[in-house]
Amino acid sequence: MKNRSRILDSRALASAAAFAAAALAAAPSSAATRNLVWANKGSAMSDAANWLLEDAATPAETAPTAEDRLFFSGTPVVQPRLDQTMQIGGLRFGPAGTQARDVDDSDGKDPYDNSGWRITGEPGATLDFPKNWNEGKNWNFAISQSTLGTNTVEVPVLFSSTSTGTWGMRPVLVFGGRLELLGPVASAVPGATLLASGNSRSGTLALGPANPALPETVRLDAGIALELPAAASLGPVTKIELNQSAGSSNRQALRNASGGALELPNVTSITSTAKNENCHFEGDGPMLFPNAAFEPRLDDSREFYIDVPTVVKTLGNAYAGTGQYAFRKRGAAVLRVTDDVFAGAPEGQENRIDMVAGALVLENDAYLARDYLLFGINGYFFETDGDRPVLGLLHDYALPEGGAVPGGFVSYGDRARNIGFAAFGGDRTVTPEGGSYKLLDTADASDKLPDVAAHGAGNSGWWKRAQRLVFGAPEADGTVTFAGDVDVNVAQASWSVNGRTFWAVAGEAPVAGRIEGCITNTGAAGLTGSRMYKEGDGVLALDGRCELLSANPSFVYEGGLLVNGSAAGPFSVTNRSGSATAPWIGGTGRLESTVTVWAGGALRPGDGLGRGTLEISGSLVVKDGGRIVINADASSNSAIRFTGSGCDYRAEGAVVMEIAAAEGLEKGRTIKIFDWSEAANPSYLTMTDASRYRFELPEDSPLHHPSVFKDGEALYLKFSVDTGRPFKVLFD
Repeated sequence: MKNRSRILDSRALASAAAFAAAALAAAPSSAATRNLVWANKGSAMSDAANWLLEDAATPAETAPTAEDRLFFSGTPVVQPRLDQTMQIGGLRFGPAGTQARDVDDSDGKDPYDNSGWRITGEPGATLDFPKNWNEGKNWNFAISQSTLGTNTVEVPVLFSSTSTGTWGMRPVLVFGGRLELLGPVASAVPGATLLASGNSRSGTLALGPANPALPETVRLDAGIALELPAAASLGPVTKIELNQSAGSSNRQALRNASGGALELPNVTSITSTAKNENCHFEGDGPMLFPNAAFEPRLDDSREFYIDVPTVVKTLGNAYAGTGQYAFRKRGAAVLRVTDDVFAGAPEGQENRIDMVAGALVLENDAYLARDYLLFGINGYFFETDGDRPVLGLLHDYALPEGGAVPGGFVSYGDRARNIGFAAFGGDRTVTPEGGSYKLLDTADASDKLPDVAAHGAGNSGWWKRAQRLVFGAPEADGTVTFAGDVDVNVAQASWSVNGRTFWAVAGEAPVAGRIEGCITNTGAAGLTGSRMYKEGDGVLALDGRCELLSANPSFVYEGGLLVNGSAAGPFSVTNRSGSATAPWIGGTGRLESTVTVWAGGALRPGDGLGRGTLEISGSLVVKDGGRIVINADASSNSAIRFTGSGCDYRAEGAVVMEIAAAEGLEKGRTIKIFDWSEAANPSYLTMTDASRYRFELPEDSPLHHPSVFKDGEALYLKFSVDTGRPFKVLFD
């Protein structure tokens, strides 16, 4: 909002402090409570002539008092102005006589047009609320609204009641829409709590840029988003309570509205007192709580959405009972823990982290590398049903074999499960103890974890199962190298379920992950009944050997797969509906079976940028609309080398020949695209048919007149070079 960065008047703050001192000594008024409705006549809020009684017809005889509730209903005609400091009983943007949560539209009336109000004021004028908010008619809110729009209070707000206890809180209810308190908000009792609630209709409370006299605790009840434009918005607040009513799934959020990173060093505690299953950390940029212990109560639902990168000092459990409890991380962004995980967990309590999406980064090496556990007391790293959850690594890591020991990586349940790693601060290596890692299947009953009665598991326990191995995260800046073998452990004989997914997520590094060892299968189906699926928008490199030999092909559905070692089974590069990025296969190794490139897919021999040679000892089929990507520079030659016997190199329809780069070329240069000099009895007639190719060149490329020609052992790309002449992208 345009007034978010409004410069606060120091006189207003001084006046608020002085008024607070006076309010502490003031005797409560004996006047009867009135509901006063803004008359849209004059602008002065202290003028009785500008107010009507609740019937909206009878003029008020006196100016508002500390017993009166003030209502701003409907659409503004004359905006109110606080011409002097006033004590009032309550402020309401909504129908006269109601609380926000009392309002519904069952009578056919629209309660959501009570917006567009803006309360401004004279310098030093303060809006003061001396009530303890435990009045009759369940009137428990100092400021409330019911609207889908926005209302703004620019003047200082003071909660001067000295009452303590639950109803001594200084409550704000935002029943839908957005309420902006842009002036300084102050409390007369430093140890009190500022309560903000959205109730059953989620709303946003936006604080101003500086609140030096807030109480020490802010509590967010169901259905509220607290928006912070600056660190000073929370002033001296040290504790944030995230509270949902039992059984409630209403959304609540802490929102960064600063436009960049928001660091809140004063906050030392973030906790929850009840159920939390829809709490978000969100906004314009990272939220940093470098000194905060994040300790939600984990005896009930416990889902937290990390939608922007978030940093806390420790991650714990506020529930003191025994048993097994889980913190479930959702949201695609990184959660960083700078010190301990599940610090101070009581004896016998087992805690775990359910990684559904995004990355968890532990910055204290000691709490990642300790042998007897990964997280907490006998803890496990768990994952539920998300698509890209990873553990972010700040150093190399030795992975316990098979995930079967405390501290191991385990997936559970009877649906597709995912676990993985991302590299932060540089490249990282994961080394499985014993030299290999098994993606466990559900066929063997011994793969079950101990029975757990909590969280709906009954007496069945959890299966240990991992169908997806994930590499990378959007914020990751390095490449994860998996240094051992990977056993996909496929036990099913059915071809439709005999695969495992390898997911690469694009980050800052050009390659999200590398597998150095052998990808194999020791499941009941054996080597002949297994395949892989490459998904995700990032690049995965297979530097070792892939021994998945299903008669059905492995699929590259999106992003890139670099085969730098060797792969035994067939591959299909398929631009599946819904894929985030076009799929491609490349590398500097050897593909030993048929490779089929479908429309929208690509063959990118070499390092993914067209540099280097890819060997194919099987067949190559490029369908109509498939692409072959070649890097044209001074060192390019023999991009694809065929070494098979009697194999078929076939172009079906129009093939796009994409020239990825063109640098350092000389006139008359030709590039060898396909080399079949080492192949025995190859079939390559359609692949050498020049009429089947459509060329795409870099914008303003010095190349022109591209074409292909062949001799007895190779297919070549021929072109003219003119470094002084720019050319368009597409050439036919």
